Amino acid sequence: MSTAVPFVVLAVLLVLLGRWGSRRSLDLVPANLPMAERERRAKVVRRGAVSAYVVAAVFVVVSAAALFWPAGAEPCQPGLGACLPSKP
Repeated sequence: MSTAVPFVVLAVLLVLLGRWGSRRSLDLVPANLPMAERERRAKVVRRGAVSAYVVAAVFVVVSAAALFWPAGAEPCQPGLGACLPSKP
């Protein structure tokens, strides 16, 4: 549980950052550039915002995995059909 909380907090921060970047992409580019260059750079900023959304989704998945996969548990081995307890 304690591992999941930081991942969720980071995911929320990344979503907010991505939303801010995608909404203000043209404002974040210097105004003294030609319009074609400004649009190109704004597209780069929007691409970075989408990357922030993707990383936030990864953090949410890792957070969910941390909730359902207890610390110290070993993964199931393929082909066994069930998880076997580890031998000490």
